[in-house]
Amino acid sequence: MKKVLLFSSIALGLTANAQVTYCEGGADSPEFEKINNVKFSNIDNASTDTPNYSDFTSKIANVQQNKSYTLTVKANDENYGGDVLLVWIDFDQNGVFDAGENVFTKTGTGPYTKEILIPADAKVGQTRMRVKLYDKYNNPESTGPCGTFDFGEVEDYTVDIAAATMQVSDTNKNNISVYPNPFVDVLKISDVKGVKSIIVNDATGRLVATLAPSSEINLSKLQKGFYVINLKMEDGSVKTIKTIKK
Repeated sequence: MKKVLLFSSIALGLTANAQVTYCEGGADSPEFEKINNVKFSNIDNASTDTPNYSDFTSKIANVQQNKSYTLTVKANDENYGGDVLLVWIDFDQNGVFDAGENVFTKTGTGPYTKEILIPADAKVGQTRMRVKLYDKYNNPESTGPCGTFDFGEVEDYTVDIAAATMQVSDTNKNNISVYPNPFVDVLKISDVKGVKSIIVNDATGRLVATLAPSSEINLSKLQKGFYVINLKMEDGSVKTIKTIKK
């Protein structure tokens, strides 16, 4: 069985220098249990009559941190109760399918469906998803992602994880609104009563402006991007509003 190499990608889509090698996995026999179809995000892959291991890493599921996606796997015989389906995604891209990266385990008849949540701290870039189907009666100990077993199949796919999209909010919990949002140069604040000062931070948390209270603040000197407007109130509290400068 041939090992398949995965090149991790950074957020901009460039290939990283690190080369990750994953463990081998697959069935000794090409008979009986087979994975017929895998659907996940934009992947919809039919694989009828494939061998005991299939490298489908050219098929890429595009996902985003902190979002859920439906995974559906179909087997060639969905009436057999001895089948076990396991799925792993290498979220930290270290080349190992850790126990915490086992995103789906189900025993019994298919189809097998589950909502898969991409963790908020999943590493951005391309990584590996492994789908494994095996017969628990012939292979009761074959619960891991690596190694061979009697009957079943292993399929590998690529998952491309994107950073979570900042959600723009035009109102905070106390109903103070800012507009327009996104804005170009001038941002208006609906009510500055009780505001002591206005602090502006960029997406990294860096302080970029400290302003006196005003219903209109000129941010023309700032670059385009995501900003957090912190309204420091006279009572010591802070009201936070997320904005985007376009």
